[in-house]
Amino acid sequence: MEKLIEELKGLQHLNILSIPIKGMSSLERFLSFNLFRCCTQALELSDFGVKVFNVLCLENMEHLETLEFLNCGSMKEIKMEKLHPWVFSSTNYTSRFQTLSTVRIFECNKLRDMTWLILAPNLSYIGIFGCKKMEEILSERKLDAVTGVIGISYPKPFLKLETLHLFRLPKLKSIYWNALPFPRMKLIHIFGCRGLKKLPLNSDSAKGNLLTIEGSKHWWARVEWENEATQYAFLPSFKPLASFKPA
Repeated sequence: MEKLIEELKGLQHLNILSIPIKGMSSLERFLSFNLFRCCTQALELSDFGVKVFNVLCLENMEHLETLEFLNCGSMKEIKMEKLHPWVFSSTNYTSRFQTLSTVRIFECNKLRDMTWLILAPNLSYIGIFGCKKMEEILSERKLDAVTGVIGISYPKPFLKLETLHLFRLPKLKSIYWNALPFPRMKLIHIFGCRGLKKLPLNSDSAKGNLLTIEGSKHWWARVEWENEATQYAFLPSFKPLASFKPA
């Protein structure tokens, strides 16, 4: 990584950069160069040995569109801890992850939630795969801490989300604790999430959308709905994954 960083520093007209990084020390070194923070559009963080990762160390990556965590087996938490002592004003706060549109998490087996996603208001794709201890996507308890990070109450999540992939998360119980509006959602794909019995939907959640919900028939039969109106509203949306065994 050190050799690569030195070579990249010599590229005076670097405009776009997509790069995989292994380890926290390499990431810190990478982020110490303003050119890389400004040019990087895609970042893959793999095999990190840290137990706690502060996602706000990435807040100054001005053009980051895609972020992936891969095989971070030691990582128990992705926290949101301010790196600077000042408190953001509620009148001028703007999310530092405005450009982030795609997040993928692979085989991070100690992570229990992804509450930090609340800081990325323009997400269009979320994919979480093979995280054995994932219990919640957004934690109600942890969201209270967001007020301390941004100085205002947390915003409504996932307003621009189009695709949600949740794959082999056996302990997942909740995406969000209340119904949410999904004005742009096109696909919800659920497989191997046997503990997920409720979806954050009501009869108004996806009005006007051609939403598809993919999952096993066995899982779909166990979904608990807010009311019959919601259940009937989403019956036409379901597409069974016939080739898979029951979740």
